Amino acid sequence: MLTYGACRRVGVALAVGFALASCGGSSSRPALSKMQFTSRANAACAAADARVEGFQAPSDLASLATFAAQVVPVAEDLKRKLSALVPPSPQQAEYRKMLDLLGQQITKYSDFRRAAEAGDEQRAETIGNDVNALSERFNSDAIDLGLPECARNAQPQG
Repeated sequence: MLTYGACRRVGVALAVGFALASCGGSSSRPALSKMQFTSRANAACAAADARVEGFQAPSDLASLATFAAQVVPVAEDLKRKLSALVPPSPQQAEYRKMLDLLGQQITKYSDFRRAAEAGDEQRAETIGNDVNALSERFNSDAIDLGLPECARNAQPQG
């Protein structure tokens, strides 16, 4: 059975996914300056973090399923907002990579929710570990790209 501590770690990992921020845009739009890019990406991440902080902290498998269901639309909205940003040329390759990573994380959130709703603790824990690994990569990349708000770990209430 997932312990309270494990539930908190998985819940935080799901929330941490917002630590991403520096994701790719369309080549048909002009690139932003570094200052514009970091300001807008950090603002998008801060807004997503604030939404996650308004959620109830999960304490068991059922509440983790609910939390994951809440996180998915926030993550999808963040991805849309970040996709509208075009970083400076030197950051574009990493930016595209991070968009892909965010898409992978959104998929994992959905997989996690289904496992938790089915009561499959082992699968949920495995997926939670995958989410943790993605979150660590997001945080690292966000720091490298000068996006501290995107590397901040949003904590749900409770």
